[in-house]
Amino acid sequence: MQDQITKAVEFFNNEEYEKALNEFNSLIEQDTENAGLYNNVGTICYRLARYEDAIEAYTTALGKNPAMPEIYRNLAEAYLSMDRIMDAIAVLQNALSINPENPSLHYHLAKIFIEDSRYDLAVDELEKVLDLQPENIDAHYDLAKVCFELGIYDSAITHYEEVLKTVENSADIYYSAALAYEANENFDKAIFNLYRAISVNPSYYPAYKKMGIIFKIKNEPDEAIEYFEKYLGFNKDAEEESRIKETISRLKSKI
Repeated sequence: MQDQITKAVEFFNNEEYEKALNEFNSLIEQDTENAGLYNNVGTICYRLARYEDAIEAYTTALGKNPAMPEIYRNLAEAYLSMDRIMDAIAVLQNALSINPENPSLHYHLAKIFIEDSRYDLAVDELEKVLDLQPENIDAHYDLAKVCFELGIYDSAITHYEEVLKTVENSADIYYSAALAYEANENFDKAIFNLYRAISVNPSYYPAYKKMGIIFKIKNEPDEAIEYFEKYLGFNKDAEEESRIKETISRLKSKI
């Protein structure tokens, strides 16, 4: 039997899914109570975009062993592929009723809530992840983004700073943190993070435009002009170029 499992896995890894499916179905005939085998069948059907078959296999797997978290996650993904969001949520909530201390289940549920723009519910799940795994950088990052969307800028900043303790060379994260500081009217911190974004990636053009905007807000026209002009070096859109040049012209008239 082990040789057949090895063969089935090899077919799967080589993306020979029909052959893998035949092998796993043959294995199920030999071991009808093996939840892992049904889970594998579900995953192959999922890869083949046969989502109804995947759901049937995952559901059977859960009937054999309802204590396997990965089956719930797989079943939820199969439902999502059919736009059955409420079914996916129900599956993960059921899993959490059995194993409420599983951070990956909370995180998976949070990601679904984020995709569905149900940010308040996503916050609840992400906070549960961080209660269980305080160093989970992905959860901090997602929570920062969700808090920003909800206008909870202090919390967004807190979580971005947690991420930046570990991830030090991401222009995207520096820029996102800058946006949170800007929204919270802490312009100096926003500028600091924009400088960091540019130092990591000198071609990160949104940072130059944002720097110009913030210096304009701070009534520092020389600096604003400098960064708007640098931004023009990256911009390829004629309308945007016209708007920025107009802004620069107005700033120069005030010097």
